[in-house]
Amino acid sequence: MPNRKMVMQSLLPYSVSEEYILNNIRNIAADITKECDIIVPVSCNVSKIKTVGLLRDASEIFPSLRALEYEGQKKLGQSSLIKAGNFKNNNIYFCKMFTAKYQRHRRNINYAHLVKCMLDIRNISINLKKKVDKDVQIHCSKQDIGVTSLFGGKWSTISDLIKDCWQGMDVTIYA
Repeated sequence: MPNRKMVMQSLLPYSVSEEYILNNIRNIAADITKECDIIVPVSCNVSKIKTVGLLRDASEIFPSLRALEYEGQKKLGQSSLIKAGNFKNNNIYFCKMFTAKYQRHRRNINYAHLVKCMLDIRNISINLKKKVDKDVQIHCSKQDIGVTSLFGGKWSTISDLIKDCWQGMDVTIYA
C-alpha cells in the first residue's frame, strides 16, 4: 500500500526532488539516451547587482553565467534567458526572473511580476519544443523561485502559481 507522501506527490503537477539541483540537471543533460533542453528559473532582485545563491554556484560550472552579473539595469517583470551550456545535444538555460525589489518589509517578491516571468518561461519552453522537436524540462528550487527570507514568498502561493502557469509541463521542484 502506498504511503501518504507518495499519494500526495502523484497528485502534484510537478515532481519533487531532494537531490542537489546542479548535479541533477547535469546528469539529465549528459544522458545520451534522451534529448531534452532544461530551463532553470531563478528569481532575482532588481536592487542587487551581485550574483548570489544558485547563480553564483552555477557560474563555477558554467562560466557563461558570469556575464549575467554585469548586465544592465532590469525592470520588474523582465526575464533574461541565457544558454549556460550543453551536453550531448542537450542544452541548459538559466532564466533570471526579476520579481523583487528590496524593500524593508516582509515580502519583497511581487507575485504579479513572478507570474509574468513564469508565463515568459512557459512561452520560451513551448517555442523551444517546437523549434528543436525535443522535450523541455523546467528545474527550480523553492529558494530560487522566491521562497526565502530575502524574497518572503509563501510556498502555498508559489506552488499554486506553478500549477497555473506551468500546467502540463515537465517541472521538477527541489526542496
